[in-house]
Amino acid sequence: MAWLGVVAIVGLVICGLGELRDALRKRKERKLPPGAVLPPSRWTGRRLALCSVGGILALALIGFLVNLALPTPKTVKISTKETTTASTATTTTTTPTATLPPAGRPPSEVHVAVLNASGVAKAAATKAAALGTLGYAIVGTGNAPVQTTTIVECKPAFSIEATVLATAVGPGTTVAPFPATAPAGAAAADCVVILGK
Repeated sequence: MAWLGVVAIVGLVICGLGELRDALRKRKERKLPPGAVLPPSRWTGRRLALCSVGGILALALIGFLVNLALPTPKTVKISTKETTTASTATTTTTTPTATLPPAGRPPSEVHVAVLNASGVAKAAATKAAALGTLGYAIVGTGNAPVQTTTIVECKPAFSIEATVLATAVGPGTTVAPFPATAPAGAAAADCVVILGK
């Protein structure tokens, strides 16, 4: 497409020079005495065309040589990171990603025994059914000596799960270490829920 533009410009230059030549020739003819004739011009249309094309080709060659001689500009990449620019230095700051605590095991992999220490009949069975609907693997229910607080006791490898289980049991539930001797009916449990008053 660029060559079409160059050809059009060359054509216009040739036409313009031809018209200029004709206008100058007519002007000279008017100044001649009557009966005198101007000698033929050396600048014919063909000569004008050749000179115009030669000049344009010479300019194109000079432009090509200049482009070879000069280095090409380098591409500059703009960083998408947040930058703060001072008068003498540039500082790049990045926001660290927050690390989330590990999620722990899913409820189906936590074996839970529920013991009733509240003195309310069937409290352990009711809470075991509620925890079962949340996905916990219930391994047994039973009774324990009456106490006022509700406690979740988990084995050392289940500390994260203990906190999640205490939240599922309900408000006011505290977390304690698993006893040295497992309570009756809780030998297969990873965590024991002791329901208080």
